[in-house]
Amino acid sequence: MRLIDATPVPCGTSRETVKRAELAGWANYGYCAAPSRWYWGLKLYLVTTPDGMPVAWCLAGPKLGEREVAAELLAHAHRIGALRPGLILIGGKGFAGQDFENLVTGEFGLHLVRPDRRAPRPAPAVRVPSTGAAGQSR
Repeated sequence: MRLIDATPVPCGTSRETVKRAELAGWANYGYCAAPSRWYWGLKLYLVTTPDGMPVAWCLAGPKLGEREVAAELLAHAHRIGALRPGLILIGGKGFAGQDFENLVTGEFGLHLVRPDRRAPRPAPAVRVPSTGAAGQSR
């Protein structure tokens, strides 16, 4: 089994840092949906074992497509022997798409497991009307 995911790596917060940083050619602005915020930096992609040991990784600009970067990372992991046919690859919603699934199953022989892109909405809270007996004073 292997896990694949990506996380933002913020590299600076001030405008001056963005202008003067040596990462200016690499880093870029990107949006992270988890905390709902923009950041300037890179994105770290990891392929790990279930206990968290990295078997392949890369840093990429946040404006690059997640599936495209993941495809390159998986190809690299396959070349170095970190992936073998029949393994289960678990990824997040960002790795949805028929083309990506075909690549993972066809080219690498992996079984892709990920949540549905459109997760069901939680049921609305139901209020139980009180009978009035418990809270009455005499």
